[in-house]
Amino acid sequence: MKQSGLFLFFTLFGIVSCSHFRGAIFTWAPGSDGTYIIVTFRISWRIGRAFCNDTMIADGTLISGEGTMTCFSGCTGNVGSLKFYCTDYKAEEWSFGRNSVIYVPPSSVKQFSFGFSGGNWIALLQGGGSWSLRATVDLSMRSDNGKINTSPTVEMPPVVNWQTGCSYNLTLPVADVDGDVVKCRWAKETEECGGVCQTFPGSKLDQVCFSRTILLTYTRWF
Repeated sequence: MKQSGLFLFFTLFGIVSCSHFRGAIFTWAPGSDGTYIIVTFRISWRIGRAFCNDTMIADGTLISGEGTMTCFSGCTGNVGSLKFYCTDYKAEEWSFGRNSVIYVPPSSVKQFSFGFSGGNWIALLQGGGSWSLRATVDLSMRSDNGKINTSPTVEMPPVVNWQTGCSYNLTLPVADVDGDVVKCRWAKETEECGGVCQTFPGSKLDQVCFSRTILLTYTRWF
């Protein structure tokens, strides 16, 4: 059994902002023959940038959103589109959905990283402006089980609503199909989080993926 890691940043809603990116979560799994990966993502935008309603959810309408996942290191070019199928929305505020894409790296490449970055994160109390999300892939066979590793997952939305004037505990619902122990940490490097690194004052994230916050006294976004 190995240890797998998740690095996290939160988007907590407090006010409406004109900037359009609301947050995302990327995971990946190896394809059946080990020559490609399946990237699954969940993403949220200001609804004016990626409109969604009940009809579009029922019809399975593919929403354009914005941008693409690109290679950061070990590979070149685009990994896949960020078009998504809307699953939830809040009128006049945000839309949220998910999708999966297949990426085939060069045959000689076993390790690489990819992600999504930009400069239109919502206005935050601390940090903000730019963002970066990064995933690292290793297609080598594991020595303990003879299989290619699959990234851990966390089944939480990019958007979390918390009320001011309260303190909170949040257990992150993490999982790993390989049975590995999952440990969490805050994203901390520019390629991992851009301008939103560790910008949640008063919070503590345990390695067991349990987050605590002090009393929230701000009506703002984190």
